[in-house]
Amino acid sequence: MCEGDPTTGDAADDSDGHVCRYSFDFKFVVEFSIVSGDVSYKNYALAAWNWQKTNIDRYKDGNQATLYNHFVSMVGHGGASWAASDYALAAWKMGDASWAQHMASVIHSDLTNIMSAT
Repeated sequence: MCEGDPTTGDAADDSDGHVCRYSFDFKFVVEFSIVSGDVSYKNYALAAWNWQKTNIDRYKDGNQATLYNHFVSMVGHGGASWAASDYALAAWKMGDASWAQHMASVIHSDLTNIMSAT
């Protein structure tokens, strides 16, 4: 499970040094919060997400196209559509509907590129 202080960017799994700021981390921690009934897990995910949006430019509100293009540069439009939509789903699950909807708009605007990607 993610440990460390998420308000300082120190959200890490101490067993392997994995930094807990990926979409699947956020979704897992929020789901775990629901299943366990312990809201502290969701609060942890929200604190880590808010730190990430504040301190890493491509995750900031309004920079969803920058994040999408970052993914494109690494894995092309096919992989970028998956990664970007997974972040949108994580943001949605954490209650950040505005960020998620903006990412959905970015994905939609690149639909032609996504559909022709391998």
